[in-house]
Amino acid sequence: LTQTLQADIYARADRGALEPGLIAEISSLPGVADVSTSRRAWIERPSGRTQIIAIRMAPGSYAGTEILDADPDTVWPAWEQSDTVLVSEPYSYHNRVAAGDVILLPTVYGEHEFEVGAVFQSYDVNASAVLMSRANYDRYFEDDGVDSLGLYLADGMSGQDVIDKINKINEKRGKIEVESNSNIRELSLQIFDRTFIITDVLYLLAIGVAFIGILGASLALQLERSREFALMRSLGMTPGQVGGMVTAQTGLIGLLSGLASVPLGLVMAYVLIKVINRRAFGWQIDMDVSPDVLLSAVVFAVIASMLAGLYPAWRATRVDPAIAMREE
Repeated sequence: LTQTLQADIYARADRGALEPGLIAEISSLPGVADVSTSRRAWIERPSGRTQIIAIRMAPGSYAGTEILDADPDTVWPAWEQSDTVLVSEPYSYHNRVAAGDVILLPTVYGEHEFEVGAVFQSYDVNASAVLMSRANYDRYFEDDGVDSLGLYLADGMSGQDVIDKINKINEKRGKIEVESNSNIRELSLQIFDRTFIITDVLYLLAIGVAFIGILGASLALQLERSREFALMRSLGMTPGQVGGMVTAQTGLIGLLSGLASVPLGLVMAYVLIKVINRRAFGWQIDMDVSPDVLLSAVVFAVIASMLAGLYPAWRATRVDPAIAMREE
């Protein structure tokens, strides 16, 4: 989000395209240093849908697109000045194209060849996309519409003041949506948090299952070893020492489980990111292994298992050595 959202304010039409007069008024507002424009169109083919994203880049807009397989300093001039396009990572994956290849796109003049300048990273839900300069789009497509604007403000300019002016300009026109960079990021993070609620529930379920599993295993072990505990008590161990031994054993189980989970978890993460996610969406995220997270997982496993072992340890201290030895 920090990389993609480069503009200070974004405005888009609720339906259709923005009026040219409205675009001109917004662009000329005091405090607006530069403006980028965007237009999205769809190409329908038997093989699937391809999204054309036509952008007139402001100087600050280029940083919002991450180039994956080429030198940005070489790609961007070619993208602006020649029949060169960028393709999204999912488009590249599904269509087996990369920098230097040629793709065919239907234009008003028929099928036209465009050179792929580079592959760019995209997490868009409508993932299969071709990024085209506005100059090329105007040249090959009969469509002068603009869907959205990115406004870059002058230093020290209040974003809310500009938003208020835009809303005032738009009072008697078609409805548009205007949001600041910070509001979009905040809303996006709220949506992400709601999306991962099910993941948090799964975490709790996994913890509960692990806790009950260790508790059941410890109780079964305590029942099976009751005569052994009685023998230890008769040889001089105190109830506290027996309870401590059982707690230490459950803690060791948690430690071994936590250590085993680290390599298994890393393998699962790699498969999900590099294989499953790639096949499902066409794009992949960077795999970032944090030692702090791995260490906390092991520590948490030890603590959880020791807590699960408290009740079996208490039961072990309650064993009557005389009765248990008599049964032996």
